[in-house]
Amino acid sequence: VETPLQRRDAAAVGQALYERFVAKRHVLRLKAQGADWQAHARQNDVLLSWLRRSEDPWLREVYEGIEAAYLREVRRFVEEQIAPRAFAIDEMDIGMMDLYEAMAQAGLIGTQFRQVDGGVGLSSKASLRVNAMAAEASSGVTLAALNVLGSLVPDMLVRRLDNPAADAQRHRVLVGILHGEMVGNYALTAPEGPFIEKPAPPTL
Repeated sequence: VETPLQRRDAAAVGQALYERFVAKRHVLRLKAQGADWQAHARQNDVLLSWLRRSEDPWLREVYEGIEAAYLREVRRFVEEQIAPRAFAIDEMDIGMMDLYEAMAQAGLIGTQFRQVDGGVGLSSKASLRVNAMAAEASSGVTLAALNVLGSLVPDMLVRRLDNPAADAQRHRVLVGILHGEMVGNYALTAPEGPFIEKPAPPTL
């Protein structure tokens, strides 16, 4: 039975849910213990989706409380872990692996991805706020660790292929990246780039 106090205290309920169940550290702890972390992640995904899509304003406010608690943790991490190293990162123009791993452990990597796929299970709006907070301290961290993940999100306008093998591979790679166990890399080339060997001009 819901009491008037419970209905008024949606933000506090959201914070409690985040701290006790939703925070990524709980999933990672279960995984480290060899427990069924995916079952816990699926339960969180169902809960978050239900709260976010509810027509009940109070339940949506509970969800907002969850996101607010998460973003407070992100702010603390940025101030304590990223900001003190921002100058070195920008000077070296390279990401630091220990910082990337710490970001994954703290839940800054994969905000908008489902928890069962290694993410945090929150909204794209929350993901954009994480990017903004990280960029305030270091644009290098944002570019190296956060922005590239946007290309991994399924395109809503593209028809999804029914391919179990591809789904299994996608899940394995996403979990590895978003849990900080794998690192993706890519390289770009351009025909007129300075590092491309050009054939010698023909002699007459």
